[in-house]
Order: sequence, then structure tokens, then C-alpha cells
Amino acid sequence: MRTAEDDVCRTVVAAVAAALDVRPMQLDTTLYEAIDPDALQRLVPCDGPSAAGVTVTFTWAGCTVTVEGSGRVVVGRLASE
Repeated sequence: MRTAEDDVCRTVVAAVAAALDVRPMQLDTTLYEAIDPDALQRLVPCDGPSAAGVTVTFTWAGCTVTVEGSGRVVVGRLASE
């Protein structure tokens, strides 16, 4: 769950890094290469109720990322080819 001090983009970066077992600065690509971070922040703001029912799903860094309006971020690794 995010707090007011922690924006959705930082939460996504931390969750993807954790799923890949690397530090955030070790990710091969930036979040900007997968999704517009400003748009994501507008869709899923930290203040909760205004984002109720919103779900955003995208792929990044070999993962599927789902961000729910509740603040929940779910990361799943994509199958290797």
C-alpha cells in the first residue's frame, strides 16, 4: 500500500526491482520506456478514493505490472523466450 509520501511510480519501480531481485538502479530500462509516469500518477493518485475501480496493466522490464486504484501493485515475471 502506498502512502502520501510515496508516489505510484516509485512503488512500481521498487516492486519490479524486487520481483527481479535487483536494486532499482540496476533495471535495464526506465519506467518512461513502458508508460507515461505522469499519466499513471494522474490515473492512480496517492489519495485513494478518487482512483477506486481503476486498474492499469502494462509490461516493463520482463514483467507484467498491474496497478490498482487501491494502491496495490502486482508484478509477475513474463515467461522467458
